[in-house]
Order: sequence, then structure tokens, then C-alpha cells
Amino acid sequence: MSVLIVLFLLLGIAGVVTGAAMIYVPAGVIAGGFGLIALAIILVRGYDRDQDKR
Repeated sequence: MSVLIVLFLLLGIAGVVTGAAMIYVPAGVIAGGFGLIALAIILVRGYDRDQDKR
């Protein structure tokens, strides 16, 4: 996965966490945890080059 894509995903997660934390701090922490879990799942799945050739 491209480093730029990962950077944009992290910036998106940071934006969501910041917005949620402005409303209620524990909500920001929970949103950050969910965001990092989602990012980890995306990174673990990896990139399949054979699937893109179709």
C-alpha cells in the first residue's frame, strides 16, 4: 500500500478524532481506537496485484 494512502487515512482519522474530542473527550479516544483498528484491518488485508489485472 502506498505511503501516501496511509498518510491520508491517518489524517482522516485524526480529523474525526479531533472533531469528536471537541464535543466530548472520551468520544475522541473511542473514535481514535476504532480508526486505528480499521486502519490495521486495511493494512493486514494487503494489496493483491492479481485482482487488479482483471
